Amino acid sequence: MKKVIAGAGITLTGALLFLSVFIAAGNFSTVISGWDRHGRFWSSVSELQLIPILVISVIVMVIGIAFLIWGNFDKSNTP
Repeated sequence: MKKVIAGAGITLTGALLFLSVFIAAGNFSTVISGWDRHGRFWSSVSELQLIPILVISVIVMVIGIAFLIWGNFDKSNTP
């Protein structure tokens, strides 16, 4: 049960970090004057240097989901 709670918390942390990147880039995309072929959103993400934070948030979410799966299929938790 502890692994499931930890996994849920880690996944929620990664999702909130992921959401904050999208909010910051969305707010900045209205100010941007020009963008490259990838579009206005990805240009604002690269200008704000949020790509490493976006990658870290995805890694944290994957780790959290792994903890959730590990906690659900752990045989020591069965009554």
